[in-house]
Amino acid sequence: NKVKEYLLKHDDISDQTENTKIYHGRLANLEAAVMCNHKRTIPKSFHESLEKKRERLKTLESEKPWTRSEDLLKKKKASKANTSKQKTIKAKRIKTLKDQINNQKARHEARKEKLQSQIELADATKDYNIGTSLRNYIDPRIFKAWTDEVGLEWEKLYTPALQKKFTWVKDEDVEWQTFKSN
Repeated sequence: NKVKEYLLKHDDISDQTENTKIYHGRLANLEAAVMCNHKRTIPKSFHESLEKKRERLKTLESEKPWTRSEDLLKKKKASKANTSKQKTIKAKRIKTLKDQINNQKARHEARKEKLQSQIELADATKDYNIGTSLRNYIDPRIFKAWTDEVGLEWEKLYTPALQKKFTWVKDEDVEWQTFKSN
């Protein structure tokens, strides 16, 4: 099983981001679509849509949404604090601003990573209908066991319609180790 083989190679990613986990789940799904030859016609608007995403990524890479917070931090550091209460308030505000900057940078990086993986997936899957293999050929227990192993909700890999179809998988007690040994 190509899906299982792919997932076995990528079952040590529990410390990676959710986007990375979803990306590898989709690539495993692509393995099944390629094997089953679930070809599709590339949509007419595909290249246009992909180019828009690439432009959005370029724009995102040049943005720095934390600059305003950095400016506020510089002003706060330069401000005078006379009383001990003012010094305490100033220290708290500086810490809050530093945390805010770090959070803004992390969110920005996550957005860039998500968009980059969307672009790569769209390009990799353009010729294949991965929904067909996910719906009809891949045992959802494999994905359930793998997502449990890597720390991802299995629903992230399925559309709402497929989640309804496979609700029974929630109650399945499947261990990834079982699939590793098969």
